[in-house]
Amino acid sequence: MRPRARHIVSAIVLLAAITLSGATVLADETNYSVANVVSSQQVIQPVSGQGDKGDYSCRLRIYVVEPFSRFVDASAAHYDFGFLDFMYNSEITLAYQESLTDTVTWDASGTDFDDITEGNIMAIAVAFSNEGQRSFSVPPDSFPFDAFYVEATAAATTTEQWSNATSEPGFTHTVFVEEGTSQTCGYCPRTRQALFAIHTFDSYPFFYAAMVTQNPKAGARLSEHDMYYVPTCYFDDGYEVYVGGNTDQSVYSSRIISSGARDVHDLDLEISLNWLGGAEIEAIFTITNNELINEPPDIPSTPGGVSEGTVSTDYQFTATTTDPDANAVYYKWDWGNGEESDWKPARRPTNGPTPERMT
Repeated sequence: MRPRARHIVSAIVLLAAITLSGATVLADETNYSVANVVSSQQVIQPVSGQGDKGDYSCRLRIYVVEPFSRFVDASAAHYDFGFLDFMYNSEITLAYQESLTDTVTWDASGTDFDDITEGNIMAIAVAFSNEGQRSFSVPPDSFPFDAFYVEATAAATTTEQWSNATSEPGFTHTVFVEEGTSQTCGYCPRTRQALFAIHTFDSYPFFYAAMVTQNPKAGARLSEHDMYYVPTCYFDDGYEVYVGGNTDQSVYSSRIISSGARDVHDLDLEISLNWLGGAEIEAIFTITNNELINEPPDIPSTPGGVSEGTVSTDYQFTATTTDPDANAVYYKWDWGNGEESDWKPARRPTNGPTPERMT
């Protein structure tokens, strides 16, 4: 666990409760007991930025693809990164700063893909959020489905590895695109050409899989999105959706950029791929939950100050709290008569507590 600083902040208030409350709250219009008022006032817990707490769950899928696909499009050109099957598809749960490393195998023997080769196979690991978002396969509002946005992507061949890009300028993660397509679609070659050009000549951190409907496993995956037209591209599982074939690469690259700028859970994701011989491959993946836990500040102490006072006179009271993450803390004061102050920031002290005045 990372060390946690204990940050002490305080606030001093000029007690306006006398002016605000007056004789309507206090029985004695000349003198009163401040202690009675203060003891009944509970300073509302300060607010701070809220982060994720506890365990984090996601669904990890590992796509097996052929960079030079066996599937051809309507122009008789081979698809790129043609999807074959999932070698892993499971929900995982990680505590803060916990890592999971696992080894999985995929054996194509006895299947339609038993002729895979070592030099033409790739694994793409994709972590999907478990929080469903409404998206549409025909934007803006037709053929709805639950999208589970991508949080991280990593890929590997038997000779190269690409981890999830968490520090690429403008990108919070590596984007993943599912290209819903068909071998008989006359517009699909345009999408194939555009995606391949972007992947080859641009430096965006993204991977994609050609989900060719003639492959039943791809068709089953696309049915989860209630796909209606081909081609349809799903960027980060539906954060962006684009329908139709287009030779203009910007319609795809702009959506890659938009998806890549999303706020995502902070995950490290890596994968490597080994050739085991025959038609069998082995993938080793590691996923780490790096999301910082933002703990709330402590409830402030009861305000301290004088115990007696005079009506229409201001008095000074102090309350102190600590924030485990050294974040900015805001105070709200309850005057005890149904009125409350606005949220007031406590100045960050440099040498000990710094008072904050409120009226």
